[in-house]
Amino acid sequence: MTWHKAGMTERIANICLSGAVCLSERTEYLDREFNNYEDIVQMTPLWKGDRFPDGRPRVADSVLARLRSMSIEEVWRLAWMKLNNYQFQGDFKCTHSTMKPTVGRAVTATFVPIREDLEIAMMRQAKSQGMKGMYNQWVVDSLVEDDVFVADLFDKTEYGTLVGGNLATVIRQKTKRGGAVVWGSIRDVQQIRDIDDINIFYRGFHPSPIRDICLTGFNSPCRIGHATCLPGDVVYACEC
Repeated sequence: MTWHKAGMTERIANICLSGAVCLSERTEYLDREFNNYEDIVQMTPLWKGDRFPDGRPRVADSVLARLRSMSIEEVWRLAWMKLNNYQFQGDFKCTHSTMKPTVGRAVTATFVPIREDLEIAMMRQAKSQGMKGMYNQWVVDSLVEDDVFVADLFDKTEYGTLVGGNLATVIRQKTKRGGAVVWGSIRDVQQIRDIDDINIFYRGFHPSPIRDICLTGFNSPCRIGHATCLPGDVVYACEC
């Protein structure tokens, strides 16, 4: 059998699917973790302030409060002055029409179309970290006040409904005034619109349940259209 020091093959997946035990030398692939403190610190080296227990930069509450009173052009200029030219993405719908922007700290998630071997590896890793339920639940369980759930669902519409009524309720309870930005779709729009103090920005709507996706990154770099989002980034989302 070939030696894969930092990878996963269909042979390993088939062994697991057959119910047999697969013995392997320790590899970098098996050492990877979701929402890893050291990884988050490493990918945000310019941040010198406080951090959350998961490693995300903790931008001060006073900064978030100031941003809520600013226009999107003013906020964009701040990023542009720092030479961050890939920090804006438009063409979203939102669940609540309001003049108030949604401002908070990003908790990121990156999804890809499902394939069996990758699904086995990711579920095994999640189980080893004590995560339960579906992928979207793992991320929502970690949210705290003033967080915004930012998810790259590869612009999937049918079976790409990341947020529904129940999950939106939990997001509201945990973030208080936050919400979500979904490069994909949602469901239960009427139910979500009845929830106060939340706004979900999304690409499409579909009544189908979520399926055929695999989480590959939790608080890792996340692409939203033409924008790059890191865990802890300040999210400013508004209806334009």
